[in-house]
Amino acid sequence: MNSEIKQAALIMTAITVFSVFTACGSDNFAQPEETTTVPVTQQVASTDETVAETTAFSRKDDIVFILDSLKAYTPGTAGSSLKLCTAAFPMIDFSQEYDAADADSISATVGEYMSSLTDEEKALVRETIAEAERDIADTLFSEGFDAIKPRLDDAGNPNRYTEYDKEKYDGFMAVFKAAVGE
Repeated sequence: MNSEIKQAALIMTAITVFSVFTACGSDNFAQPEETTTVPVTQQVASTDETVAETTAFSRKDDIVFILDSLKAYTPGTAGSSLKLCTAAFPMIDFSQEYDAADADSISATVGEYMSSLTDEEKALVRETIAEAERDIADTLFSEGFDAIKPRLDDAGNPNRYTEYDKEKYDGFMAVFKAAVGE
């Protein structure tokens, strides 16, 4: 009986090995359809305007995300303290990567965004910036990161850094607030 089990196992192993080698050596695999690709540089270079726009300021999406976060904040609602952290930190984080050479592009992006808003939405964005500065940024820069960390943890830790440079923040915010019309 033992030898019958061994023979059955040996036959099954041989069939498995044969199947694997047969499948791997087959030339009957479907050939992928031939596709034509256009290099990204050709797609982007279709107009001079697009190239200038693409190379001039690559952080436009970040600025729009910041403004969307600020616009989405609703003060005086349940959990608004944590929601304010979530709205404020994209702006605070971006300030740490701010390059003064991008000031005009940032102003233009913010101006374009703000011009698409209603007066009520513009007022909300401005109020949220002011509240974020009073409640979040002032605490961060006067008392340090550890003072705000528990709130950040409760808000899902929306920050990227654990150290923040106030001069970078002030430089970005001067440009940002001017563009928002504050």
